[in-house]
Amino acid sequence: MILGCHDLAVFNPRSVNAKEWRADTNQKFRALVSKERPTYVLHHPHTTVKKRTWLNSWNQLNRMVPDMKGCAGAGRYFESDRPVSQWDDLVDVLRSTKKGGSIDYILSRR
Repeated sequence: MILGCHDLAVFNPRSVNAKEWRADTNQKFRALVSKERPTYVLHHPHTTVKKRTWLNSWNQLNRMVPDMKGCAGAGRYFESDRPVSQWDDLVDVLRSTKKGGSIDYILSRR
């Protein structure tokens, strides 16, 4: 399963408070995951600099599909709205956004 940036947020426990079309979308995502039981999940957020940003969503998804073999996040380690001093260490962010065997591929533009 491939999830765009905010797609993973439908698995955040707080998303049960969604209203109208968001509630319908969340229900459909959850039903599809329950039916298909994905083996691997790739999440592509726009940016991730904090290790806990997606933690609740990943945890809920792992509870829904405990036999999932692997999951990983792939995105930019960058956030223009937050000082670099407030970013978590890249290694910690990588650890918090994967499960199972994965390869960390880091491309630096420095």
